[in-house]
Amino acid sequence: MVVVLTLPGRRTMKASAGAAMIGVYGLTLFCGLASFGHAFNECVERGEEVRILLSEYRRSHSVYPETLNQLRSPIICARISRPTLLTYERTTNGYTLSFHDWFVHHTASEDQSFLAHK
Repeated sequence: MVVVLTLPGRRTMKASAGAAMIGVYGLTLFCGLASFGHAFNECVERGEEVRILLSEYRRSHSVYPETLNQLRSPIICARISRPTLLTYERTTNGYTLSFHDWFVHHTASEDQSFLAHK
């Protein structure tokens, strides 16, 4: 908005450009929040599917994968800004899976289903 006001030109043109920038920012914010909400809800609904895929991968390869991309399955919890909301970390004896929003943190491991923590 400040850049628009410093450009030479008519006030109506500046006001129109400023309003357009505010509109684009609002639309971007709305789309980002919608993408996050969709990804979070998908994690809540389908998080256990990832645990099953990890278990099947371990049965066939004798180890857990380094990354979720090795599962050769569409990654759930996808969003616009980043590949997935789901965080995976392989540990010495298994793995940890997690995802969170601003209030609740969901975690799971090879021997425990997703639990919500505040």
